[in-house]
Amino acid sequence: MSTFYFDGVRMEDLRILEGFSLPVWPNMDLDHLIIPGRSGAYRTHKRKMSRLIEVPVAVKFESQSELEDKLERLARELIKDGGRPLVFEAFPDRQYFAEVDSRALLSGARHLGRLTISFVCHDPFKYAIEPVVTSANSVQNRGSALSHPNFWVQFTASRSEFVITNATTGRTQRIIWNFTAGDVLEIDSSGRRISINGRVQMHAFDFMSQWIELAPGINNLQANHAFMTDFLERWY
Repeated sequence: MSTFYFDGVRMEDLRILEGFSLPVWPNMDLDHLIIPGRSGAYRTHKRKMSRLIEVPVAVKFESQSELEDKLERLARELIKDGGRPLVFEAFPDRQYFAEVDSRALLSGARHLGRLTISFVCHDPFKYAIEPVVTSANSVQNRGSALSHPNFWVQFTASRSEFVITNATTGRTQRIIWNFTAGDVLEIDSSGRRISINGRVQMHAFDFMSQWIELAPGINNLQANHAFMTDFLERWY
């Protein structure tokens, strides 16, 4: 039996019980339109809902005071605000961003307690542990879902703009600024943030353009200056 890491901390006191399984993909919420006199229905909308992961675990103890200490330490390590990385030892190359949900009730007898910990992933995707970092114009996204890349540019000469296009998706992103040699531009597509020389400069973003996304498979990037890209691949 294995355990898991939450926010970088290994849950030493817990062991996952047999029968545990991860949801294969997020819950999908489909809206339907029924038209009188017509068979079936039309799908009007599809939403990817939060992913719920329920983990049955066991905790060993020799005395009631030891059990109380372990449960208090567990609460301190698990009850945190916002989505934190959740990694299972059985699946070490994938992570979820999760938060403890609902209550956990302890059961069992003698020196073994059992409880189920419920995690909710408001971000329903699962992610690679390590980012892909590359300076290539042809970028492979091995995930099954769109990924949001970061771009880093250090200018070698003066320019009035930085333009990058993903020819695979047809999206173009334009940053308007009087760049000089040595200036550093950072584009955080996930956080929707533009930084120049370490300062946020959102007014430099041309809002007629679109934030770049990386589709599953090969993405061909074209830009008017050399750049670095990093991104986390993600899966449904």
